[in-house]
Amino acid sequence: MVLGIKEYPVNIDPDELIEFIDTSITEGSLTKNMAHVSKLTFHDGKDDFLEYDNPMIERLKWSFHDACSRFWGMDVFDYQINSWVYVDWDDNPIEPYMHSHNPENPFTLSGIMYVKLGESGTTMFPMPHCDPYFLPKKLMTWFIFPSNLPHLPGKGIENEKRYSLSADLYYG
Repeated sequence: MVLGIKEYPVNIDPDELIEFIDTSITEGSLTKNMAHVSKLTFHDGKDDFLEYDNPMIERLKWSFHDACSRFWGMDVFDYQINSWVYVDWDDNPIEPYMHSHNPENPFTLSGIMYVKLGESGTTMFPMPHCDPYFLPKKLMTWFIFPSNLPHLPGKGIENEKRYSLSADLYYG
């Protein structure tokens, strides 16, 4: 465990998830914002990937909730989740940037799950006075960490798309 980042594997078929994401993009239910972060957009105003009404997505949501509960060593209740799909490729004109999530709320966890990486890089976490830490190239595993850790998403380096899921859990 580096920087407090913990791993929680998920038993979901990555090919089935990619097919769901690609079909949702084609049908227009999954749209891209300016940062090329793809998010499901709902008619009722919700904008959260893990709220999509699909059994596989519901399993993903509960796997993220379970991973966060295990990270903190307690059953998490009274929470809110914000989640999205990140799709990137070599000639994507939008570059990833260093950022953190929710620095004002110490009771927030973030999670990253790689669905498909190819040769593309993983997320980088800077470390004071030493080389940065890169998440391992493990698919279908939630990497859970405190949301205020600065990080830089990996960049797609080939024309084949790189797929990852990200989520934040706000407790309280």
